[in-house]
Amino acid sequence: MSGRIGQLFINDDKITTYLCLNNHLSFLSPEEGKELSVNVQLHNEKGDIVVEKTVHLANRGALSLSVSELLQGIPCRVGMASCDTGVGNTHFFTYYLNNESQAMAIIHPQSAMGQSEKGKAWRSCQSIVTDKLQSLKVFHANHSIHPATIRYTLRDFYEKTVVDERMLQVEGASAGFVEFDIVRLSACPSLVSLETDTLPSPNGKALLMREYSNGRYSMSHG
Repeated sequence: MSGRIGQLFINDDKITTYLCLNNHLSFLSPEEGKELSVNVQLHNEKGDIVVEKTVHLANRGALSLSVSELLQGIPCRVGMASCDTGVGNTHFFTYYLNNESQAMAIIHPQSAMGQSEKGKAWRSCQSIVTDKLQSLKVFHANHSIHPATIRYTLRDFYEKTVVDERMLQVEGASAGFVEFDIVRLSACPSLVSLETDTLPSPNGKALLMREYSNGRYSMSHG
């Protein structure tokens, strides 16, 4: 398994994704004045590398990279961003900025790239309140080398009955999403939960994006 760590990015009219890097080596040994080189790759929805760039961080330095600027017009609504320093596992944060409301979700990187083992069935630990919720988008990164087919099931939180289901096919080293239109669901319970029949990799949990009627949104995984 490589030290390359990945997290999905979103690149559409509503959301701009930023990769936030820091020279963690200089925080561990600040007197040595070490620089850090970070190799950044962007994969499209097919898993192909469409951007590769190496950036250099000064001692105690940090850098924010806009995925949109890195793509330079390459059409890619959702995909995988990965970073590798060549020194152990790389840690970076991913910011998802709503271009209209300036609301921001901050997610840490998820898993190592290039895994071959699939995950098991998964149930989110989140309870999802549907009041004033317009839609629920479920984004999923596939850190493995194999394509994955995933079934998403929304259930009544208390009764466990099925409210709605969606299917997603996502290539290796890529990402995709499904959307539940909460407003159009008939007799939607006030509280629902999400589960999947499999995960593309052992730690490959989904990111849940809630979009509300007032234009705000939240995003979290687990």
